[in-house]
Amino acid sequence: MTSRERVERAGAVEAPGTSARFSTQEHGAALLMVMLFMVLMLILVSAMLLFTKNEILIAGLQRDGTRALECAQGGIEEAVRRLTAGHAVIPEFSVSADGADDPCLRTSVSLEPVGTPGGSSSYQEIRSEATVGLSTRRLSHLVFAVSGAIPPDIVFGFNLATQGSVDVIRGDIYSWTFVQYKNYPVCSLSGTPGCVAVSHTYAGWRIRKPLTPASTPWCATAPCGGDPERGAWFPGHRRSARDAQTFDEAIASGSEADPRRTTPIDALLNFTCSTPGPVGTATIDGSVGWQSGDLKQDNTSLTSGTVSLYGCDADFLPYTYARETFVDADGSTNSVWFKTTLFTAWYNKYWIFDNDAADDGTAQTCCQGSYRKRYSPADGGGPDLYSNPEYGAVPPFPDFDALEASLNQSVFASDPGHYRTGGDNITAGTTLKLGCKYPEMSCPGNVSDSSIVWLDSGRLDPADPQCNGGGSPGYYKIGANLQGYGTLIVDGDLCANGDLEWWGSVFIRGAIKRINGSVTIHGGLVVNSTVESSGNLTVDGGFGPGSFPLGPLAVQRRSWWER
Repeated sequence: MTSRERVERAGAVEAPGTSARFSTQEHGAALLMVMLFMVLMLILVSAMLLFTKNEILIAGLQRDGTRALECAQGGIEEAVRRLTAGHAVIPEFSVSADGADDPCLRTSVSLEPVGTPGGSSSYQEIRSEATVGLSTRRLSHLVFAVSGAIPPDIVFGFNLATQGSVDVIRGDIYSWTFVQYKNYPVCSLSGTPGCVAVSHTYAGWRIRKPLTPASTPWCATAPCGGDPERGAWFPGHRRSARDAQTFDEAIASGSEADPRRTTPIDALLNFTCSTPGPVGTATIDGSVGWQSGDLKQDNTSLTSGTVSLYGCDADFLPYTYARETFVDADGSTNSVWFKTTLFTAWYNKYWIFDNDAADDGTAQTCCQGSYRKRYSPADGGGPDLYSNPEYGAVPPFPDFDALEASLNQSVFASDPGHYRTGGDNITAGTTLKLGCKYPEMSCPGNVSDSSIVWLDSGRLDPADPQCNGGGSPGYYKIGANLQGYGTLIVDGDLCANGDLEWWGSVFIRGAIKRINGSVTIHGGLVVNSTVESSGNLTVDGGFGPGSFPLGPLAVQRRSWWER
């Protein structure tokens, strides 16, 4: 090897320190790469965690929103069921709440009337608001609620005894026992000016007019002779009872010895009628409580074993007989066996709800938003109460507890404008919101305002024997000249020392007593006990609208929306 070659090969060898210098420049590069990778991974993981958290939150809100919507819908369904069953819709009531963990515990429901009620119906808005977690849903449901507790625009009482001037202008009159008139109903004759239909009088016992002389005979069976107005009288007539009612519930006294007294009447009448006449072999005898001296509805003696206990009437409605003991107009006590049928079957057969449609074959309607009598085309030319008034039936007094149960006592009790308890002398300075009927009354903005006035648990006052005498159910007193519009509910007797004019329906658990003023009712009057009058009582059953439906209701759904 030449010296040149050795020099070149020596040049190929690294100079001392060169490798160390390069190693020092590359030191930490891997750490930097790892740190950068870790930062990127941290950012990625944080973004994924944040995204997942948002997804969980969104999913939770979606879940809570769906559950809140379901709870709000549950609130509406609960309200509809409460209306159907005749229970009050109480604000803030729990919906399907099984415990503290129930998501629907924060569901509130309210009921708002919409517009002017009809004779036995009204539009109502059910408002339901539910909160689950952070989600709140608000729903509204418009329903049409209809009551069929009793025929509208009628006069009803356990008995009707009048010493003063009592005028029934329009509408039918029903008495559980007897009727004593001073004046004939204005519409007793067909063709009377201002009368659309004849006012018929139905009594389970007997009817007479006038009060004086005392020898004026009673009419116990139709047709009643004498004045032509008596052609509209139907004494000794059949009565009706609510389906699930028992004799113990329907009859004040007299059926204690009847072993059927605790059996629902619809269970007793659970048979089909194909032909009129007696059904079965059972008769009215000692086995069902017959006693010597018992009477028929025509005021003749009832002999044991001579009358069938069950049967089918001429209009194919089933009936049975029930014994009731009551005090007659002359103060005597009578025990009478009354023919009794089912109210629901009779009502559905002869009445129809007028919803502004020719739904029974008629070309016109008379009472939109209210029940009315059917015309013959309803049943393919079958009987109707216009052509065949003899097929009427005295309805039962509505279940007053059910009427009150359908009202919201917790709300009413906090509103002195609509609720009183413990009895009261209602004077001109009353704070009760009695409603306003335009144009008959001077109303703000010239707009009618229908109201519900609930006079609960009347006063017991032994010092006032003329009005109540301290006996149950207590009383309320009208002590001024007042007007009102809507539904008036009196849990007790009603005494009137002043003038009262009311548009709508009046329900009284007790009696109307000692009318020294003038009471005028444009609508229906339903009294559980005696209707007594020494003053002026006028009932015009031709007025329909203005009465809120009470008790168990038929609910028709119309629309819903989310607020």
